[in-house]
Amino acid sequence: MADGGYLSLRENTKITLTTYRAYGDERDESLIDLAKGALRSVTGWIAKQKSTAYNVRTPMVTIGRARHRSR
Repeated sequence: MADGGYLSLRENTKITLTTYRAYGDERDESLIDLAKGALRSVTGWIAKQKSTAYNVRTPMVTIGRARHRSR
């Protein structure tokens, strides 16, 4: 993604990038509508600068969050 994020879709997944603005300012935002399937997302600067600016809408959802360990 333009903001340094990563989006991976499983086979037969249907999404719409409803809103995606990544110019490096306070108006950046991302809204992904997941209609069917599964996706994996690693957020970029949009979510890191303002977590409320990054959203994924789904009809039903199961969310898992990876935790990084310090070495």
